[in-house]
Amino acid sequence: WSYDLLTGAEKTVLRRLSVFVGGWTLAAAEAVCSGGGVPAEAVLDLLTSLVDKSLVVYEEKTNDTGGAGDTEEESHGEGAGRSRLLETVRQYAGDRLAESGEQEAVRERAAVWFLEMAETAQPELTGPEQARWLRRLESEHDNLRASLLWYEREAGGERGVRLVGALWQFWAVRGHLGEGRRWLDQALSRPASTGKEGEGAEASEAEAAARGKALNGAGALAYSQGDYAAARTRYAQSLAVRRRLGDPRSIAASLINLGNVVLEEGDWEGARSLYEESLALLRPLGDPRFIANALGNLGLVAHYQGDYARARALHEESVVERRRQVGDHRGIAFSLINLGNVSLAQGDYASAQAQFEESLAILRPLGDRQFIANALGNLGLVALRQGEYERSRALQGESLTILLQLGDQHGTALLFEGLSGVAHGEGHMRRVACLLGAAAALRNSIGNPPTLVEQAELDERAAQGREVLGKAAFAAAWDAGQAMTAEQAAAYAMSRDDEV
Repeated sequence: WSYDLLTGAEKTVLRRLSVFVGGWTLAAAEAVCSGGGVPAEAVLDLLTSLVDKSLVVYEEKTNDTGGAGDTEEESHGEGAGRSRLLETVRQYAGDRLAESGEQEAVRERAAVWFLEMAETAQPELTGPEQARWLRRLESEHDNLRASLLWYEREAGGERGVRLVGALWQFWAVRGHLGEGRRWLDQALSRPASTGKEGEGAEASEAEAAARGKALNGAGALAYSQGDYAAARTRYAQSLAVRRRLGDPRSIAASLINLGNVVLEEGDWEGARSLYEESLALLRPLGDPRFIANALGNLGLVAHYQGDYARARALHEESVVERRRQVGDHRGIAFSLINLGNVSLAQGDYASAQAQFEESLAILRPLGDRQFIANALGNLGLVALRQGEYERSRALQGESLTILLQLGDQHGTALLFEGLSGVAHGEGHMRRVACLLGAAAALRNSIGNPPTLVEQAELDERAAQGREVLGKAAFAAAWDAGQAMTAEQAAAYAMSRDDEV
């Protein structure tokens, strides 16, 4: 092919297409490649011509949901398929774009397009269309990364803060925890701008709201990795910003999230106080999703304190009366996991298994790796309680693989404890000691003590291990576990070798 044989409009569109990373939709191309003598309505014909000349590769959409006729999705770029440039063509077109003198303007148009797309997607991630929007964001992840890099160069970085604030839930659900934290921390490290001349307080307030959202997202991803110190700091910063702005809904969200950290740190009354404060703000607003969050978390407090009847009632109110009203599939799955944990604690294994399996069926289409791992691990605990040790090991091992990849330290510690139960059931007391030591080391590193019920079970398991091995041998195996990395402990947990 020869670039020189293209028409002027074809050359313009081809070089502008080079800003896309990993492909584009028609709507994105129309927004980014039009202008300067190329009307938006001409872009489709020009793309078709470039496909005919084998410069653009068009791929039909293979999704089984949504289509070209879906007006809402179409407006944000999901049509019948995607197009892309071969990398050699993209590099050549990128060089021509740099020579054209319009590279900066085109890259900015692309960054603005993907910022608007992400901000449109965010509220949909907790609604009935969340699976579709998660796929949409995943397909554009490389373009979103390119936009983030672009916004790093912006003075003040306000739009970069908006973009990371819009993306944190996507990163959380799809398991991009470490990457998401890096982008969030990077965006938040930049000093706030003062807004354009004449915008004053309005610009400052909008920027503060975006910063509060991004701080909340940074806290959420830190929490998901079990980094409770960082989560507490970010949530507290978010709460301070939101209190200054005076928006009760966002204040309540930060209170709930801060309560989650306090709960994991073992301060149940402190957590209850924060949840109840949030609920008092939310009830007058009638926001079912956030009310459900507060109710479910109050249910966790009751569960941790051994009040299973109250825990069940709160979780049932959360899932039945609230979450189903707004189509928050992920929230429903989370409430089902909480209900399953109550059933498990009460010895109702049939109900627990059904609740965990229902949650898993909801979560798999969403691709929510962390919650999928949670449900798998809990199914492993059901198998453990019923003496199905091989099944328990397999389920917990599958969960452990996911959580190690995500860097979830709290979840990993729980699985080491669960797998120590398998070892206990099979009579491998040295393995019990080693895994309990590894779990304790992880918990200590993130400031996450076991609940009273968990501690009682772990103490009983350890006491039996000391009785069988002797105190010195048990302590040696425990110390060996504490010295292991999470990856070493995981490999040992899944091996058949009882030697530490």
